[in-house]
Amino acid sequence: MGYQVWVLDDTYNRVALLNSFIRLRYRLALNSLCGASIDLPANDNKIELCALGSRLQIIRDGVLVWGGMIEGESWSVAATAPAGDTYALDAIDYGAYLEWRTHIRPADDDYDRESGPADDVAKAYVRKHCGPSATTARRFTDVSVAANEGKCSNVTKLWVGGTLLEHLERLGAERAFWWRMVPTWGGCEFRTAYPLWGVDRTKGNGVSDELVFSLDRRNVSAMSYRRDLRDHRNYVYTGGAGEGRDQIMSERSDAGAIAAFRRRELWNPATQYVTVSGCDAEGDRALAEHAVSEEMAIVPAPGVVTPGNLGDQVTVFERRYGRAFEYTAIITAIDVTVEEDGVESIRPELIGV
Repeated sequence: MGYQVWVLDDTYNRVALLNSFIRLRYRLALNSLCGASIDLPANDNKIELCALGSRLQIIRDGVLVWGGMIEGESWSVAATAPAGDTYALDAIDYGAYLEWRTHIRPADDDYDRESGPADDVAKAYVRKHCGPSATTARRFTDVSVAANEGKCSNVTKLWVGGTLLEHLERLGAERAFWWRMVPTWGGCEFRTAYPLWGVDRTKGNGVSDELVFSLDRRNVSAMSYRRDLRDHRNYVYTGGAGEGRDQIMSERSDAGAIAAFRRRELWNPATQYVTVSGCDAEGDRALAEHAVSEEMAIVPAPGVVTPGNLGDQVTVFERRYGRAFEYTAIITAIDVTVEEDGVESIRPELIGV
């Protein structure tokens, strides 16, 4: 693969091309803040141009795959220097903008309120707190927000305190939609998707090319499986705002899981919710979080997975121990490492559906 790594100034003008790196790592993920790192040789004359706070762009075969800001620099040397002397840069993507904004209480209300389809509510908060509708002091001028699509079910949110990032992470998990700060050549755009960010490529989908990971198909070099009940809970009591007998309460349960694995209860404090419907939604999120854990991890063969597969729904399949294991999952994150010789390795992270 052909990679270019550019350092940019705050107005996205190119300052330096880091074309002699020793190792490049970056992470792509949905509903999450992501990082990148690059190791440079000690004699690289571009080091002095890599100031903290500078922007970083990673381009793969002409496609912009990662964008963010340099947040750390480090080096260490021993008596054997210059052998082994490297200079390392650490960066975070534009999800940082969401982490750098808190939910302040409006002057005329007790809560920061938004209602509507969950994906549009997420966009409204981003617009209001760091995007085009934010006050001048809080606005990032390089942030845009995609148009509303109204694909998710309706919610009402009353948020105060905490960061925009942590609230969006919870909202995405609660309503099972996807979001990401997508890098652009001059900034980033907050986008959402439901039900899939990518493409349905499961076995037998009948529409798109299948992506089935199997030892028989020789497209994986390693595979592992685990199913676990240790953290499983299937009956959730959610306590909202109020005290004592006046506290708002909600009970949510999974009847099928109770029948299969006995009733397993969880107390879920959520005092930020002032309505039963809000507590119900938080209870549903907790049920999903504590569902029976089933995981399959893979190491794909080179070239099978690319950054473009982020958000695809795929199948992992294996016959072993007298059983057939078929796991339908979404690629929610991709970790990429590029060595000095240009060899690229990609590790996808899967979440079952």
